[in-house]
Amino acid sequence: MTLKRRGDGDTGEKELPVEKPESRKKSEQSVIVYITILFSVVFLLILLSYFMHQRENETTISNLQGEHIEFRQEIERIEGEKKDLETELAEALKKVDGLEKDKSSLKGKLEEAEKATQAEKAKNEELTSENEELNKKLEDAEAEIKRLEEEAAKAAEAEENGEEVENQ
Repeated sequence: MTLKRRGDGDTGEKELPVEKPESRKKSEQSVIVYITILFSVVFLLILLSYFMHQRENETTISNLQGEHIEFRQEIERIEGEKKDLETELAEALKKVDGLEKDKSSLKGKLEEAEKATQAEKAKNEELTSENEELNKKLEDAEAEIKRLEEEAAKAAEAEENGEEVENQ
C-alpha cells in the first residue's frame, strides 16, 4: 500500500513508508512497556519519598513528644514554685496583719503613756513649784531661827554680863 502526500503542490505521487503491522505491534508493546516501567519507577520514587517523609515525621514527632514531656515537667515545676510562693505570700500577709494589729495596739499604749507622761509632767511641775515654795519657807524659817539663835546668844551673853535684856 502506498500513501500519498497532499498539499505539496506536487502532483507526483510519493510513497511514504508504512510499517508492517507486526513491527507496529512490537513498537506499541515496547512503548507500553516503557510507559509501564516509567510509571513503576515514578510510583516507587513516590513511595520512597512517602516513606522518607513518614520516617522524618516520626522522628520529628518523637522529638516533639520529648520536648512536650520536658515542657510539661517544667510547667509542673513552675506551678509548684507558684504554690510555694502563694503560701509564702499568704503567710507574709498574715504576719503583716498581725504586725498592723500590734502596731495599733502599741499606738494606743503609746498614747496612754504620753497622756500619763503629760499628767506626770504637770504633777511634777506642780510639785516642783510647791517644793520651791517650801524651800523658800524653809530658808526663811532657817534665817528666822538663826536670827533668834543670835538674839538668844546675845541675851545669854548680856545676862551673864548682868545687863538687862530688852525684848525687841
